[in-house]
Amino acid sequence: MFIESNSEKKLLGKITTGGIIGEMTLIDHRRLMTFAAAIKDTVVMVVTAAILQEKLSNTDPFIHALLKIMIEQISKL
Repeated sequence: MFIESNSEKKLLGKITTGGIIGEMTLIDHRRLMTFAAAIKDTVVMVVTAAILQEKLSNTDPFIHALLKIMIEQISKL
């Protein structure tokens, strides 16, 4: 994962198998300020806000409420 400013790229970290990038944009709807570049063959799954919402609507009500509380807490940071 990289961040670019003033035409410079800086390595922020490496995402390993099963890793995730950009998940906070699903919560706070801010524009993703980083980008990822694969260094080997990679399979990517795009999860949109609509997909997340569909998954949450089919989730156990307790888990849904718990996730909602956690998301609200994270969003306050």
